[in-house]
Amino acid sequence: SKDSAPARPVVSALTVRYTKDGFSPAPLTVKKGTRVTFVNESADEMWVGSSEHPTHTEYDGTTKSEHCNDGIPSTTSFDQCAVGTTYSFTFDKVGSWEYHNHTSSAEKGTIVVTE
Repeated sequence: SKDSAPARPVVSALTVRYTKDGFSPAPLTVKKGTRVTFVNESADEMWVGSSEHPTHTEYDGTTKSEHCNDGIPSTTSFDQCAVGTTYSFTFDKVGSWEYHNHTSSAEKGTIVVTE
């Protein structure tokens, strides 16, 4: 009989940490349908927003003012829509999605979504 590699668990949720050094892991590759949770472990504010700053249009084509008009994150826009300590989003679009901290736009990362 052949020895086979152990089955790899299916990952359906991952965490990105925001610290004094920025986002980690900053480039993260996930499968389509994965829920990613961003957790603020810094003393600073965190507002995860899809690039570009300040419009946040990259993921779904709508601007921050359009998809955050009530201050509540939608399920289709990759945008936290307000400062907070945690933010979760399920990535349903294949592609390379850059993001930034809207309160400190030099801090960036990328979520790469594959089939």
